[in-house]
Amino acid sequence: MSVRLPLSTPVFKQRSARSMAVLIAGISASASLAALSAHAGGVNILSGKGGGGAAPAAAASQAAAQQGAAAAQQAAQQSVNALTKASQAIQAMRAAQSAARSLAIQAPTNVTNGLSPGGLVVDPRVGTDPSLWVNASKPTQQVTNGQVTVTIEQ
Repeated sequence: MSVRLPLSTPVFKQRSARSMAVLIAGISASASLAALSAHAGGVNILSGKGGGGAAPAAAASQAAAQQGAAAAQQAAQQSVNALTKASQAIQAMRAAQSAARSLAIQAPTNVTNGLSPGGLVVDPRVGTDPSLWVNASKPTQQVTNGQVTVTIEQ
């Protein structure tokens, strides 16, 4: 008997992680520039004109934004790498399961289907000791289109 569990959640595409990193870096840079602009009293901090200390503040803001963007890009790349490895592991697992399933189907077996020797057998002691089989009906077997079904109702 094999159980196959579907993986219904798709693996994220690489570019979605990169897009998120670029978005985070852009927001970080915009917030830094807005804060510095408010602190500089409306002086054009990117040009360095007016305000005396605005040029060093603009340079510091730009450096911080670049560092944030670099860190976001590195985090995005690590996420992409982790998702790639996880996807490869899932594919390898599925291939191994498929190979095992193929071998199991081809292998000869002495196990029969249904209520028969070599298949499902009720312990013979149940007939003499009813305490061994309680709170359930005795098993019944039904064959439909070659499919054997054994039912025990509880």
